[in-house]
Amino acid sequence: MTLLRLTRPVVVFGRYRLSQDPLRLTADGAPVAVGARALALLSALVEADGRPVSFAELANRIWGRPDVEINSVRVQVSALRRALGEDRDLIATMAGFGYRFAGTAKSLEAQSNAPAASEPAPAYPLSAALGIPNPSTTCVPLRRTPFIGRYAELSELLGLMSTARAITLVGASGLGKTRLAHEVARRVATHFPDGVAAVALSPQSPLESLVRPLALALRIERAHDCSTPEQLAAAIGARRVLLIVDCGARLRASLGEVLARLLSATPALQVIVTATEPLWTNQEQVVAVGPLSAPHHRDFRIEEALAFDACRLLLTRLAVLRDTHRHELGQRARPDSEMFAALEPDPCAPEAISMAALVTRRLGGAPLALELAASAIARRMDDRVPLEAAMLAFASKLDERTARRTGRADTALSPEAAIAMVVELLHDELDDETQAQLRWLGIFGGEFTRDAAIGMLVQTAPPGDGSSADVARTRARCEAHLDDLLGAGLVERIEGKGAAVLRLPGPVRLFASDALAQRNELGRAAAAHARSLVARLATDLQFGICVAGDDRGGIELELDELRAALKWSVFNDRFEIAIALIEASASLWRVLSLATEYVRMIRIVLTRVSASASLRTREEMRLWKALANELLLTQGPRQETTAAWRKLYELASACSDDVYRRHALAGLIECLPETWEMSRTAGALVSFEGIAQPCLKDWRHVEA
Repeated sequence: MTLLRLTRPVVVFGRYRLSQDPLRLTADGAPVAVGARALALLSALVEADGRPVSFAELANRIWGRPDVEINSVRVQVSALRRALGEDRDLIATMAGFGYRFAGTAKSLEAQSNAPAASEPAPAYPLSAALGIPNPSTTCVPLRRTPFIGRYAELSELLGLMSTARAITLVGASGLGKTRLAHEVARRVATHFPDGVAAVALSPQSPLESLVRPLALALRIERAHDCSTPEQLAAAIGARRVLLIVDCGARLRASLGEVLARLLSATPALQVIVTATEPLWTNQEQVVAVGPLSAPHHRDFRIEEALAFDACRLLLTRLAVLRDTHRHELGQRARPDSEMFAALEPDPCAPEAISMAALVTRRLGGAPLALELAASAIARRMDDRVPLEAAMLAFASKLDERTARRTGRADTALSPEAAIAMVVELLHDELDDETQAQLRWLGIFGGEFTRDAAIGMLVQTAPPGDGSSADVARTRARCEAHLDDLLGAGLVERIEGKGAAVLRLPGPVRLFASDALAQRNELGRAAAAHARSLVARLATDLQFGICVAGDDRGGIELELDELRAALKWSVFNDRFEIAIALIEASASLWRVLSLATEYVRMIRIVLTRVSASASLRTREEMRLWKALANELLLTQGPRQETTAAWRKLYELASACSDDVYRRHALAGLIECLPETWEMSRTAGALVSFEGIAQPCLKDWRHVEA
């Protein structure tokens, strides 16, 4: 493939400066005597920013074609290392694959032209000029391994980026579409001066409200007021932005329509979509994403195995798991340079490479299956069990399960079947409590915060003595099990969200939700999730989080959870939970400017409660209060608002509830502000002397 050329004129690493136009290397200001081809090789390695570059890539960069003898590349590497002298270790060898740059490079232009500290340079020029907040640059799963392979797809995508406004990466779940999209974005980021934004559309998003999450991802001011693609296009204007959208099957058609209208009205916006099928829009370019290359036959040489991307991904993931920083997995992203450094000191033994080829052949090159397989293999390793023995044990388990399913151990599995089988194997190796918690997490339809997960898991834990110490122990156990799932790769952490935001990979979520259904635990999990959400919403209200709106990402995730919890509770006639959610979430709907949806949701619950077999007067009363209050605050039609307050008064009288009757009377006062209506209202209040004294006191104060 052809690498994008560096756009920065001078790059600095250590005491060296690498000029791009013309290509020239200096050390401490003095020119370094090195040939043009060796300099081109150095430029390619520096540009890769710690990523290993294959022999073929380097040959294509230096000679313009990939079919060059490996020895020719090695000659140029040797020349470059001689020129670097004591700094020769800056060029690191990736055995059997290629080389990588082991230093840290920075742009000299960015350093020399930087404004004073009191005037920081805007990262996104047009956004800064328009006073628009910068879009987010990362909202992706935590990178558990460096980016590996996909050279053909990368080459095609980088070529399409210069001509296509909308690109859709199509493939099954677990094949690395999102990772590929963000790798493309990383390589072309300099061509989008107003930033790169990413959004994963929630399965709970209403079909008519897809513009809103796109506006939030782009960090458009007053994003909640953007209800149409044309309004969002006007807000984007001439900004040159790359938007990455992860779309589920349910939203595909609606998203295609939204993007078609959005792209037609914005001159510089480009979009990359990841989906299982094309959007079928006019401007769309479709790129199919398949499994990584894997050996398909038994007889191959060891050096040939490392040429397969699937083998290298498996071995890289195992190296990361063996790293001394294993405890940091799932807590923060690690630079590629750190990940690759773990691979260099101890090259894999030939037996281990041979076993890796066997495992990848069984799994068909599905990236998610390979990363989960690495976790399963690492669990079998200790001081007494070497890597190749752990791989053999895993391969034997895989063969046993394949034989039970298909009748033959060597049956070629589809990517979907391979992922599902590895998820089952890894699940079976967890302890019972961790298995149960993985199932409970299947209740989340999309992304969720760590606090949301722990709150729900605590609800499902066996009851204790209720003491604060018991609650703390239960929470600590849930935290430990969640960390175990993160380390195994069964739960992913999302970068760039501020809070600890997690999600289950699609196939894992499908497995977990199916397991809940098979064990008849779906209702219990949904109820636990809804109860924990009520508690969190109440806490948010108590501390003013929803009102302040400081954590928009967390609030949006709570909204997705709320929609799912309300849907479950209403259609399963769990009215007490539904009403508690309605009452606790009022501030959240308002801060997100979704009063219309909130009112519609209240009416849906009211309809279901009214149609229930038993009389539920008190439940109706609580819902009418929420409805009347929302209509009043949002200045709904007066006649409708007045009717709601009167209905609340009738129900409160039927329940002999003085508190709710006072609320109803105060609401009626607000609805009748004209002077002659005030007199009528005051007269009505007098007739309810037993309950209306607080209202009369306030009323006389208003008259005075």
